Amino acid sequence: MKPLSLPARALSLLILASLVLAACTTVAPTAEPSTAITVTDALGRTVTLPQPPGRIVLAGRGVSLIADSVYLFPNAASLVAAVSNTSQGTGEPFLAAVDPDFPAKVQFETTVGAEQVAAARPDLAQAVVRAVRRFSPGLILVGLAGSALIQAGREAGLRVASEGFPERGYNPDGSLRSRRLPGAVIESPAEAAQNAVRLAVEGISIEEDGAARRLPVDTLCVHGDNPNAVAIVTAIRRALADAGVGLAAL
Repeated sequence: MKPLSLPARALSLLILASLVLAACTTVAPTAEPSTAITVTDALGRTVTLPQPPGRIVLAGRGVSLIADSVYLFPNAASLVAAVSNTSQGTGEPFLAAVDPDFPAKVQFETTVGAEQVAAARPDLAQAVVRAVRRFSPGLILVGLAGSALIQAGREAGLRVASEGFPERGYNPDGSLRSRRLPGAVIESPAEAAQNAVRLAVEGISIEEDGAARRLPVDTLCVHGDNPNAVAIVTAIRRALADAGVGLAAL
């Protein structure tokens, strides 16, 4: 057999070295595809969700159009936990037609507050609590009595104050009655004052799993958009004093 020439030997050694290096090279694992979702609104503002939502709350004004879009997705019915009141859910039961469980979902007012949204979104309640602790752990967290926000704050070691509303009507579960229903907003100073004394002394009476219990109230809130707000606050202060209930700053 004729020995290889020097160039041929060099080429053979180069090929052999390449094969050895290829055999020893560690192949990096394939990265998992990102599940992040970036949403852009009409003003060009973007929000990036690290993963698809597992619980959806539709709240605020103009929610009908948003609800129509969300319910285009096949699994929306199982993800939507709460919806603001819309004509589609009351006068024209469109959403109830596409979602058999819609009547059982939490119904919000269009002017829903953060504490009511947090009650339907426990993860949001946790986010609020983390923000409060990061800003100042000495702050008092005020929220709807019996809500997930109050529970999350208490578990995190924050000082909490359960809020009661003497000029608003309540549902049996302790949530505020929709403003669209009779008795939702109380404009009588005398009735609001009577409710304030009851809230301060007895708390909020609710029904849970067929059993009655009471939620304690630490602070009272009167909405400034009530046309009789000033007269209501005056009557409440007088009624609390007559009932022997002292007033103190949080």
